[in-house]
Amino acid sequence: MTATTPDFGASQEGQRPPDGPLDEQQRLLDELGRHPHVAAMAQAVVSAAETAFAGRSTKFPREPQAGRPVPPSVDPQRDFATAWGNCWEVLEHGARSAEQVSLIGALLALGLRPQFPSSPEQERAAAALLIWLTAHTSCAALPPLERLLGAEARPLWLAVSALVEDPLTGGVDFGRTESLVAAVSLGEARAEAAREIAGDVAPRVDDLVLRSLLAGSQTQGAAGASSLVGELAPPPKSPWVTAILAVTLVLAVAHVSRLIARYVFAYKRPAKLVLSQRGLEVTYHTELLGRTLRERATLVPLSNLASVTREVRFARLGMYAGLVALVIGSYVGMGLFVDGVRVPGGSATLLGLAVLFILLGLLIDFALSSLSDSVRGKCRLLVVPRKGRALCVGSLNPRDADAVLSSVAEQARL
Repeated sequence: MTATTPDFGASQEGQRPPDGPLDEQQRLLDELGRHPHVAAMAQAVVSAAETAFAGRSTKFPREPQAGRPVPPSVDPQRDFATAWGNCWEVLEHGARSAEQVSLIGALLALGLRPQFPSSPEQERAAAALLIWLTAHTSCAALPPLERLLGAEARPLWLAVSALVEDPLTGGVDFGRTESLVAAVSLGEARAEAAREIAGDVAPRVDDLVLRSLLAGSQTQGAAGASSLVGELAPPPKSPWVTAILAVTLVLAVAHVSRLIARYVFAYKRPAKLVLSQRGLEVTYHTELLGRTLRERATLVPLSNLASVTREVRFARLGMYAGLVALVIGSYVGMGLFVDGVRVPGGSATLLGLAVLFILLGLLIDFALSSLSDSVRGKCRLLVVPRKGRALCVGSLNPRDADAVLSSVAEQARL
């Protein structure tokens, strides 16, 4: 396979943008793409991967690859340093963590990106390398490579589909295992082109399992398309809880604290909601000052799903109007009572300030929970399981949210 020096500059024209807030894989690719020595690092990883592939080393990249020729014009020990580790040291000593394996996979994807599109021979050789590594090692470079290719991913999936139909195009020892991995990879692909190619290949495959995987990839692709990217939000509170928090001023303090955390400390909780055959999967992570503090994933099986609701604009306007009227009425009544009775030590000014803060808390809560999304044409989705706590994902496109709701209803009927 002929190596080509990749162009790691700006995204190619027509490339599909990320679905939403950058996840760890996208951040890794972006930061590596800006590294001054990324071309040399990627070439070193591609060379090591090709050596492992030629020797059918199933322990790559966890097995040491010592004795490799030093790339010219660079000092790998110094120049290959990244926030995820030094890829040269990882190759020499073997990957010791999932983070280091991800680093090698991302660099392999960056190194193989120029192969798509290229000549059919180079595309088939690169696809064979990727499928074999996916099938027999912990190095999975197909997902990051698909992200890098964006709208140009079709040649990649055409080369992968060729291995489904005839695995021997990848090597004399390629067989059913590689065909199955290639079919599964097509099914897990995000690109619409992958589902189209799977639909074209399925009728030409005699193996019933492969045909089922290819046919299922279109169904799963539709479910995979039912995904939403937004930000995790606090679930809406009941009217009684909202009223109590407002009167005790906790509501105002909580929202002001969130505003300070968001705009001063860059506190964010990007989330992705995906409808799969297993149910609704919500994955999110917490960011502070640009660093990820923790990551979590929650699966709500459809059998445990009580309701999924898209909150419409001003959904709780009636409740807030009632609370505001109650506060104003209480203030006026208390003012008249104080003026009439003149209780020693009483202060209408302090009472007025208290009521002002209560109203402020209510308005902040309403603005942040309803108006902020509505003004931007966004909505939020509330997932309520029969057992477990509710989840709320905000800053969503209403049309996409409606599509997910339709998909949930359709799967629930099956």
